[in-house]
Amino acid sequence: MNDLASIYKTKIIEKRNAHFGSKESWISPLESVRAYCRDVDNILRDIYRACIDEHRFDKNFCLVALGGYGRRELWPYSDVDILILHSNQHKSAKLSSAVKLFWNIGLTMGCVVRTIPECSAIIGDDLATDTAFLESRFICGNRDLFNKLQITCIKPYFEKHKKDYIEGISVAMREGLYSSENSLYRIEPDIKNGICTLRDCQRLLWAERVKCGTKNFAQLHTKSGFSLAETRRFEANYAFLAGLRAQLHMISGQRLDVLETDYQNAIAILCGFGPDGAGCLLEEFFKTVRDIRLSLLLFLEKDLSGKSIWNNVRRRFSAVEIADGLAVLDGIIFSRRKKVIHLDTGEAIIRLFKNALTFQSTLSVELRNKIRHAVDKINFDDFKSKVVGEIFLDILTWPGS
Repeated sequence: MNDLASIYKTKIIEKRNAHFGSKESWISPLESVRAYCRDVDNILRDIYRACIDEHRFDKNFCLVALGGYGRRELWPYSDVDILILHSNQHKSAKLSSAVKLFWNIGLTMGCVVRTIPECSAIIGDDLATDTAFLESRFICGNRDLFNKLQITCIKPYFEKHKKDYIEGISVAMREGLYSSENSLYRIEPDIKNGICTLRDCQRLLWAERVKCGTKNFAQLHTKSGFSLAETRRFEANYAFLAGLRAQLHMISGQRLDVLETDYQNAIAILCGFGPDGAGCLLEEFFKTVRDIRLSLLLFLEKDLSGKSIWNNVRRRFSAVEIADGLAVLDGIIFSRRKKVIHLDTGEAIIRLFKNALTFQSTLSVELRNKIRHAVDKINFDDFKSKVVGEIFLDILTWPGS
């Protein structure tokens, strides 16, 4: 058993270096994490067959990928979460030998052993558990067992709890976007769990999957109502963060997701910013998360767009009027459809930002685009008036964040 563990440990190191060892070895950030995932799949299949089903006749087990691994995204030192699904075979000697080998091959493994009734008993416990099941993927073994898990447990749960799950995702997004304690601009940003980074992108994809059945980035356009340009930009931003995380893992030699200053110059070189390019690297990172923030706001605003009777009623009666033609709902300031918002002066524009501060809300993407369009037509001297200056000083001296 130790000899097998050593062989597979060496294979994993070789595969990791093949996909992430140098910039030249990368296909693209997303393709590299998926290719590495496929290689790990093959190694886990070998172990499964060696320990559980050497002749492929055993119908009592199957191996299932969960979470990010189930999503086919595996960074160099990511956790590998798997489920050994079985039909009441808890005491099988095969199980113990497989689990032991999984844990000794140099991966950070999260391995659970359950029956379908046991899975049914825990789904719904929390958002993380539900999402792990949502992203579950068959690896090998008895596919009928996996299909039964999907048909009797996972699909019925999400059909019944679709609204609750999407609301849970939206709440998590809003807490990050609107919290005065969180900032997009940190000297050592968290690439995975920071505001508007990989986890928030994944939350959007999870919610749209449950809501519209989207299975990839392209379907955000074909099924979810994002424009083609918005979809392509969102995927490109996700890929940039995926590449940063992979580089950080390889340079640090561990699962490190915070872009610490000690590693910034080395990663800047890999990204083409030069030996002293840490500042340029962070600038690119900040541009990326600002762009992702707009994608997240677009997702949240879709619930306010009046596409259903209930949302239309909420938008009409629950929103609070804060100025002529402006209302706030769920932390987003938007323009009333039947009201024309005039943004033809510097004062009108800066008052929008004062309102956002006053009501601790954010401007809708629609309003932001109107501002961008209006600014091109305004004489910049218009922003130099005394009134605009006073409002600007109010913003700068506002108590709190």
